[in-house]
Amino acid sequence: MRTFLLLLDGLECHGLLDKVLVDILPGLQYLRVLSLRTPKITEVPQSIGRLMHLRYLNFSFTAITCLPEQVSDLYNLQSLLLQGCYQLSGLPKSFVKLINLRHLDITDTPKVNKMPLGIGGLTSLQTLTKVIVDGADGFKLSELQEISDLQGQIYIKGLDKVKNPIQAQDANIYQKKGLDDLEMEWSDVFDDSRNDLVEYEILERLRPHHKLRTLKILYYKGTRFPSWVGDPSFDRLTERTLCGCTSTHLPTLGRLKSLGKLIVTRMKEVMILGFELLGPTSSFGDIVFPSLEFLEFDDMQGWQKWSTSGNNDDEPARSFPRLRDISIKRCPKLVKVAIGSIPSLRALHIEECSAEILRSMIGLSSSLFALRMSNVKGLTELHGQYLTHLVAVQHLHFDNCHELRYLWLDESESCSLASLQKLEVHNCVILKSIICPNSVKRLVISNCDSIESLTFSIISENLMGLLPLIFLRSLHIDN
Repeated sequence: MRTFLLLLDGLECHGLLDKVLVDILPGLQYLRVLSLRTPKITEVPQSIGRLMHLRYLNFSFTAITCLPEQVSDLYNLQSLLLQGCYQLSGLPKSFVKLINLRHLDITDTPKVNKMPLGIGGLTSLQTLTKVIVDGADGFKLSELQEISDLQGQIYIKGLDKVKNPIQAQDANIYQKKGLDDLEMEWSDVFDDSRNDLVEYEILERLRPHHKLRTLKILYYKGTRFPSWVGDPSFDRLTERTLCGCTSTHLPTLGRLKSLGKLIVTRMKEVMILGFELLGPTSSFGDIVFPSLEFLEFDDMQGWQKWSTSGNNDDEPARSFPRLRDISIKRCPKLVKVAIGSIPSLRALHIEECSAEILRSMIGLSSSLFALRMSNVKGLTELHGQYLTHLVAVQHLHFDNCHELRYLWLDESESCSLASLQKLEVHNCVILKSIICPNSVKRLVISNCDSIESLTFSIISENLMGLLPLIFLRSLHIDN
């Protein structure tokens, strides 16, 4: 009997699978499909090279450390999937023999840091999820030139080793119209061997086709971004990430009409984030970032001011009409935020920042649903002007706010939080008292060593003794 397909996905045999493969593979000479998606596989037997009819080979999420050279004898192989092989250290040196290979998935293989020589000759490739640019004798970026049918995603690592921008041009990224997801990474070591002008020219010539949906640029040293980075012709682009770049300014992104998610992290040279991020508003009337729903800033150590109002802070531009979630983390110098009203804002997360952010965001939104504050410096109380933020808040979360002394001065302030349903307070070590609004259904307090008083707002003297029983559904007090 001829066996054409063998699936051993997810089996838990604790060491037996390797032996089983050694015993059974030599007898499956007509096998077309072999899938071994299980972490219990630790090695690939050399006998796999005898399966000359194999078309599909899947070792994703296994614990293999290498592929034997015999894999390169599978000249009929069309798909080789190695996603999530975290221990895999490399690919066979004779990999170039797989002339019929169409799909190579090496996503999430952090130890694969070198491409086999001649891989650019595999011109039938449609899926190539990662390439690593090497030195003089290794993989050249220009080897992507002949692989014209690439689709889906590609992660280009080691762009700091490209010394001649012509190689970037020869890669023909723009002609690869099937690419949806592009990630470009330079080294996170910024030494004298790197030239900001050269890196600008490289990024300029790596312009992808306008059908791109996701773009990530990591550790780019150029002092400015090419204009294509914010070109409105990228009308399908939904997600953008900028990480570790040394430019003092962000590119103009406000004209990207489909951009729904923007992440900016580790750009430590940026001090003022202003109107240049929005760019000219003529494309959408006076509305910029028309589709943005999620915005995150993280580890922006030099950032001091965020304004969307151009030269006049009193006249903010109309922007972010769909923005629902803002996260600002590890931005210790940011003290002024003048971005106007954001009508759709639902969630705000502030972590390892100054309380000045919250003070300057008064009037930000009357629709704020969830507010999370973690390790906020200078936050000593939450009352008065802060309450204008909290009219619609239903979930309020404090964590590691070590200067927070009390929540609300009196019952009248507490009662103004009529929408609050969930209140969590963790690791606020000098917090003395909490006056819990009567609308709260779930209350969690943990590791608040100094707390002395927990009281509930009174809406009627007749209900004074029963109020917690009437309104509270869940109470958790720890340590």
